[in-house]
Amino acid sequence: MKRTFGYLLFAFALISGLALLRPTSNTLETTFLPESDGPGNPGFYEQWHLMRQNEAGIVPANYLQTAREQDAARAASGKTVVSPLSNIAELGPVNVGGRTRAMVIDLNDHNHFIAGGISGGLWSSTDQGGTWTSINDQAQSLAVTSLSQDPQHPSDIYFSTGEVRGNSAGIGGDGLYKSTDGGSTFSQLPSTASNSHFNRTWRIQCAPNQAGVVYVATRSGGLYRTKDSGATFSQVFAPFSTTEVSDVEVFADSSVLIGVRTQGIYYSANGDAGTFSQVTSNLPTTGFRRVEIDYCDSFPAIVYAVYEASNGSEALGAWKSTDQGQTWNATGANPENTISYRFPWYCLLLSVKPDDPDFVISGGAQLGYTTDGGQNWSFAGPSHADYHNAVYDLDNPGIVYIGNDGGIYRYSSTSMFFAGLDRNATYNVTQFYTGAYFPNDAIIGGTQDNGTWRSQAGAASFRKVSGGDGAFCAVNQQDPDYSFVSYQRGIIRRSSNSQAFIPGYSTILNQLDNDNDGSVDEGAYFINPFVINLAEGNQVYFTTRDRIWRTTDSGDNWAP
Repeated sequence: MKRTFGYLLFAFALISGLALLRPTSNTLETTFLPESDGPGNPGFYEQWHLMRQNEAGIVPANYLQTAREQDAARAASGKTVVSPLSNIAELGPVNVGGRTRAMVIDLNDHNHFIAGGISGGLWSSTDQGGTWTSINDQAQSLAVTSLSQDPQHPSDIYFSTGEVRGNSAGIGGDGLYKSTDGGSTFSQLPSTASNSHFNRTWRIQCAPNQAGVVYVATRSGGLYRTKDSGATFSQVFAPFSTTEVSDVEVFADSSVLIGVRTQGIYYSANGDAGTFSQVTSNLPTTGFRRVEIDYCDSFPAIVYAVYEASNGSEALGAWKSTDQGQTWNATGANPENTISYRFPWYCLLLSVKPDDPDFVISGGAQLGYTTDGGQNWSFAGPSHADYHNAVYDLDNPGIVYIGNDGGIYRYSSTSMFFAGLDRNATYNVTQFYTGAYFPNDAIIGGTQDNGTWRSQAGAASFRKVSGGDGAFCAVNQQDPDYSFVSYQRGIIRRSSNSQAFIPGYSTILNQLDNDNDGSVDEGAYFINPFVINLAEGNQVYFTTRDRIWRTTDSGDNWAP
């Protein structure tokens, strides 16, 4: 799977070779976002497509499932099956989390948490996030985007797949999955397997007072609903050629509020098709994209909304309703004035405390909160960048668990100015872009938004050695004191004391950056490939957007 380090070593070599291919077509068999839909997209998006497409310019859909079916067919025929993944063992890290958009606390067991990493699949904890174990490690899609539990049938838990807007790969999902045993096992809902609208979803939400009623907010197919626990789904809102519903809130009286990209907020008294009407009272009508909504469980008439500005780099503002979303007014202050949202198209959090309608958490790249209904906003202690979701403790709503690109962190509503408590031990959802190894069996790897990490001779706990989005790395096998790491856009760095407890790295762009502006002159990919000669560790090959460069002196000098 993606989080298995040995597989990443294989992918490392594959990427290096594919980096030199020119696309012959932009046709993709899977469903991907157009680049214009990700304003200022800082991620791996375009590069992943370029380097994974075949000679026809296609990234085949369901390639993982196809490979498994081929292996199974060979095994059934009596032929020996030799798989490159058959002898893979996970090496860690057990002390690093990863991008988390989904979490629920089990209504039947409040110590039981289920969470999903975008690149690491579904995980379960029976000690309130102290430790975790994997649930669906062999699922076709490990991109878990949302989780919801049916309050009327708590043994039924659902999760959706396929990240709508991500900064790593933008890989589509594989429909919806359901558990009927309280989260011990999950299986794909056949009703969603062949409908591509379920391959990219923002949110899945069970109705609080209607057994078996579940809503799904999709990127391009609008809003779907099942009334029979997932056996069938119907499209209940899709008035535009492409309707992206970014959020859905279902109330105890069966009414529904949804946030629709570039269109705003819509209301229905019962969620039926043809009953949704746009709410415009004191709300923006232009200049926005994504919309997030949340209400207070104890006072459901109090509803908040945050809008992403159309420039994609800030929040347009926050609005509050006191009549369950019928009319609205701007909050006293725009949280953007306190909190840097920066990428709200990617990370946009809004959550109201269940027992206090004046306490609201919101965030993007940074995290903030208000204790007076939005009249004033305060900066919350940073646990990691890029905040996605929040879940309140069912026994103590003063405790809230927040998911971000670093994993899961526990906060207290009375001390939000302190950084959250790390709850990522054995929550192994870290997304490794690349990896390399030392002769003594230590390993090093670059991770999405979590920097570059190194192990000590096979230890499961890793130590961070470089920041940013950790990218390609390499180790001189003849002199392992020398190693190379990199981060976004090809910024390559070298250490001459790699095996020290705290190694030092310095940038070695040199001729790659003749104008000395701190970037690669010929342009670089977000996670820019380079490869070391394993037989001659002073020799490194580096790919730019135009050609390949080489150093024979460990980066002191580069030549094309």
